[in-house]
Amino acid sequence: MKPVSAARGGFVPDISGNLFDYNLELADGELRVIWVTADGATEDSGTVGTITFEILDEGETSLTFHKIVMSPDDVEVAAPVSGSIEGEDIDELQKAIDAANKAIADLPDVDDLTLDDKDDVEKARELVDAAKELGAEDDDFDDLGKLEDAEKKIELLEAIKAADDAILALPALDELPLDDKPDVVAARALVNKAKDMGATDDDFTYLAMLRAAENRIRELEEKVPTPPTGGMNYFLPLGMLVLLGGLFFFLKRSRLASR
Repeated sequence: MKPVSAARGGFVPDISGNLFDYNLELADGELRVIWVTADGATEDSGTVGTITFEILDEGETSLTFHKIVMSPDDVEVAAPVSGSIEGEDIDELQKAIDAANKAIADLPDVDDLTLDDKDDVEKARELVDAAKELGAEDDDFDDLGKLEDAEKKIELLEAIKAADDAILALPALDELPLDDKPDVVAARALVNKAKDMGATDDDFTYLAMLRAAENRIRELEEKVPTPPTGGMNYFLPLGMLVLLGGLFFFLKRSRLASR
């Protein structure tokens, strides 16, 4: 067998002051694990780390702990236990790979996926990860790309649903106040996010409702004058009336004078 990976356990959590380190190629048939727990750690038992091996041949391989160094010197530790790993673990790895491959094969084609298939997609990923923990690699899976495509499709379907839900939550047009503009803008942002992921207009059930809401908000904004009297939109017509009135009285006065 040969060691292929190592991971810290709960006894040495990844926090400041703690350390978990290893060398899986220390020497032929040897590896080294070093761990440090910070002063004041409360755990007095647990898993230091997990080492994953790949079984190369059937049979039995001895496993012995030696050259153990503990510090400080007064630390009391139970005597380490030696053991062995049997070649039957090969069967466990293959079973895990077969289970993952079957779960992937049972998934619908990507074009036929719905959100109802989300649990099956997640289960397939869990089986793949479990097999990898036993030493499996990407090449051991028949169609890992199908699973990855399925995960992307589920993510897209969730984005589309989030956008539709946000649109559906908007008030009816005749009850839509200008104060709801942020909700309308947020719904549009969710639509755009889904489109960035590959969605098209046809994927949204309530897109027409969103467009109508956006038009209604624009209508409401046009009815609100700019403080204090409507600004330049009202100032220009008023100025023209003043000028025309002055011109009228000037011309009338000129005619009277000429008579």
